[in-house]
Amino acid sequence: MLYNRLQFSTLRPKYPIRKYVDILDIKSYNRLMERYESKILKNFEKLDVKSKEKAIGAFKKVWVSEKVYKEHLKKRIKVGHIKNEEEYFVKTIKCLSNAKECKIAIYNSKDTWDRIRYFDNEEWIVIFTENGEMITSHKKELTELSFEEKHKKYGAEIKKGDISDGFKSFFKFLQSKFGIFWF
Repeated sequence: MLYNRLQFSTLRPKYPIRKYVDILDIKSYNRLMERYESKILKNFEKLDVKSKEKAIGAFKKVWVSEKVYKEHLKKRIKVGHIKNEEEYFVKTIKCLSNAKECKIAIYNSKDTWDRIRYFDNEEWIVIFTENGEMITSHKKELTELSFEEKHKKYGAEIKKGDISDGFKSFFKFLQSKFGIFWF
């Protein structure tokens, strides 16, 4: 039984003793996430928040490139995930403000970016580079490989962790600022 294999503190018998390596791993993950989230938030500062229309118009600036944004927008409309540019923006912001899970695919190669994935309960996924630029935003497809499977196949180490309250509250602010409660 797992319970018998754990060591417990004599001062706090309910709590198992954690290995120092595990604690260091959590701290390094938290520092890594703070760095990534800060870059993502800095990138989203490019949005003009004076109006929803201006923010939607500037949405392409948070992507790796405008060309990639246009390709993804066209593809999402074609496959029926969204109807228009406004819905794409709304679903992305909602996913980031309601994100339940974050995973990072860490590559040891300098030839590729680390990937940061956010996933909400409504089956929407948003993926960023380590530089805070958006790579994709789409509906989760049941037929595709999972994020972990896909990136492990190419040699990435997968880390999973919590999303900071500050990160989610920034996107909740955008959601309330623009009245994003539909789609």
